Amino acid sequence: MRYIILVLFVIGCGNQFDVEETNQAPKPRCERYQSAYQYTTISCGDYYNEVFTLCDANNNYERGCDCVNPSDILDIVRENKPCPHCGCIVENVCNQ
Repeated sequence: MRYIILVLFVIGCGNQFDVEETNQAPKPRCERYQSAYQYTTISCGDYYNEVFTLCDANNNYERGCDCVNPSDILDIVRENKPCPHCGCIVENVCNQ
């Protein structure tokens, strides 16, 4: 009797267990040395959200005098992550 009730419950739930499909395509990879590069975002939960422009090591593109070296990004993440085992999301943004 218990199994019949369980089966009726699962069948009666209908589409609640279906996976929702999204139409979001994966983003193309964006690197700092591309001409379409705009900026880099660093997000550490609700604790830290900042936007930086990374310098171009090859000097192919002018990024301004306030650009940040890529090696400094690791230091920024280390200093601003909310806990020792937490991570941050670093994402380059390009003009698509």
